[in-house]
Parts: sequence; structure tokens; C-alpha cells
Amino acid sequence: MKIALLVPAMDTGGVEQGTYDLAAGFVRRGHQALVISGPGRFLPRLEAAGVRHYLVPMERKNPVEFTAALRRVSKILRSERPDIIHARSRLPAWIAYLAGGRRPPAGHFVTSIHGFHHTRWYSRIMGRGERVIVVSQGLKKYTAEFLGADPQLIRVVYNGFDPEPFLKINPVPAGEKTEKNSFVIGAVGRLTEVKGYRYIIEAVALLKKPCPGLSATIIGEGPEGGRLRELARRLGVADRVKFAAGQPAEHLASFQALAAPHLEPEGRPVDGPYWPGRAAAEAQVAGRPVLTTLRELAPGQFEVGDACLFAAAGEATGLARGIEYLYRHPEEAAALAERGRRTALEHFSLEAMVEKTLAVYRELTA
Repeated sequence: MKIALLVPAMDTGGVEQGTYDLAAGFVRRGHQALVISGPGRFLPRLEAAGVRHYLVPMERKNPVEFTAALRRVSKILRSERPDIIHARSRLPAWIAYLAGGRRPPAGHFVTSIHGFHHTRWYSRIMGRGERVIVVSQGLKKYTAEFLGADPQLIRVVYNGFDPEPFLKINPVPAGEKTEKNSFVIGAVGRLTEVKGYRYIIEAVALLKKPCPGLSATIIGEGPEGGRLRELARRLGVADRVKFAAGQPAEHLASFQALAAPHLEPEGRPVDGPYWPGRAAAEAQVAGRPVLTTLRELAPGQFEVGDACLFAAAGEATGLARGIEYLYRHPEEAAALAERGRRTALEHFSLEAMVEKTLAVYRELTA
């Protein structure tokens, strides 16, 4: 098969990492893979993996840049004639759909959904794929009801990743204090509002007195960076909140736990494990407990789950209580980390993600 993957850019982020992993996995299995995206740090790795790349920035929604991207992608698809056109984000999905994904002789149009979106009219394009891939059980109902996808066309493919870099990280008992009595709560991902990082900063402020050794390190870049830094200054915790760039494996060793306080959390899964997000699953493999959000919890609540600690979304009190629990109970934190590691290794493998995605494509090309 010849497979075209479209994303806004190929810089730091879970969708970008997953795009690289899929493309490289396809090539290893003898398929042709090409990525159409804006620039980013993954481009040299794509080339080294034998994946061809077309540079088409697709991050800005203004009419001039959208029209330019549409013309460029149309030309690429006419020339390449891929069997599969897989859009992994909303703006590239609109461009791919208008450029050829909705009519022959273009390839089959596939979309994948990695989280919840508020804007129905703009997001509904993600439900128009001939197959719609969702990365967790919790997204199935949302995709059918909010995005209008046919439930018969929705397929669940958990995000997967290579665990080796994270297995090499020293699995010290998570929650263990250092000689300076410090405790670092980490966060990794693109700095966008939906990630909920402002509540990590607010939680650090709430815990300034009860947890004097607590600090936060937020790894990533994005449009919310300036506002988050200003919030830390305004709350008087700029000295306790560090911002940095780089890959997760470079920083996880310095974390005692990882927080992923998504503003649009999933509910308790009926079938299968809770998917906390790629960065959180990587932290689980590295032996760090993960604190994330759960839809059913009310403000101020937190709950110890099988593989994650959960807090309510969209507020800092429950998150702060969860962080304080990990800070004060290192043995319980270590047990949670071990359960999380087992879950991530069992369910979130890279090879399973690649094979299951190819199986979805074969439904259309057979």
C-alpha cells in the first residue's frame, strides 16, 4: 500500500510522534509511506526511516494559507495517488477532504481522533472518514454522537510507543523524596488550553505551604506558554514552575510523578484500560505514577484507580489533593506506578498500533 499521513507539523507532540511511529512502521513492513506536514524536529528521523516528506504547513486557518495548502496537497495527491489518505488532525482533514479524499480517483479517506473537541462544525470533518480511528474506548460514543460518525465505521486503535527508552529510566520508588525533600510533578505536551496545565500551576500555589518541597516542570511549547508563565508569576510560584523543551525521555528521570489534567477527560472505560495520553503512558513505563482527570468526578474530588490517580477536570483543588496524596504517601505512589507500568506494557505497544492501523486500511483496500 501507499499511505499518505497528514498532520499540521512534525514537531514535539503525541500526534507527531505517533505519525512518525506509524510511517516508520509501515515502511518496515514493506509499504510506501509519505507524510505531508509543516516543518519540525521529526523531519530528519522521517528521512532516516525511509519515509518521504512533503513540506506543506497546515497550522494556520487564515484563508490565504488554507488555499495555498489546499492547492499544494491537491497536486501531491494527484501525483502520488496513495491508496490511503489518513488525516490525523482537523485542519489537515479539511484540506485532504477537499483536495481529493471525498472523490475518486483519490485514495480512501481515513481520519483519527485523539481527543475531545468543542467546536462541532469545525470538528465534524473528523467523523467523515470511510473509517474513523479513535485512540480509546471513551472516544467512541463522542465520535458517533458529537461528530456524527457512523458507529459501524469507528475503530479503536490504542496509541502505541516503543517502551525501550522509558524502560531504561531508573525505576526508583515513585514518590520517594530526594535528600533535599523535593518532589517534582512533571507534565509533557503541547502547551494548549485543553491540556489543563494552568491547573498544575494553581495546584502548586495551593500546596506551597503544605508541600514545601513541591515543584513542577512543564515540557513543551505552544500558544499557551506566555499565559502559563504569567500565571506562575502572578501566583508567586515562578520559582517553583520550570518550563523546558525536549523529548520526554530526557526529563522523566527527574520527575517523581506526571500530571495530565486534560480539560476534556474520558469517563470510566467499560471495555479495556483507561488511555491517559501518550506522555502519561510513557511515564507509566518509566515507573512514575500518573495523575489525570476523569469525567465522573466532581470538583475537589480525587480517586485512586487501578493504573492512574484521577482528579476532577477544570479545577485545581482535586488535582492539588491528588498531588499531595502522592507527595505524602510514597509507598502507595510506588504501588500505583507499578500497576501503571504493567498496564502500559500490556496494552499500548507500538507494534500493535501499527498492525491494527494497517488492518483498518485493509478493510478499505481489500
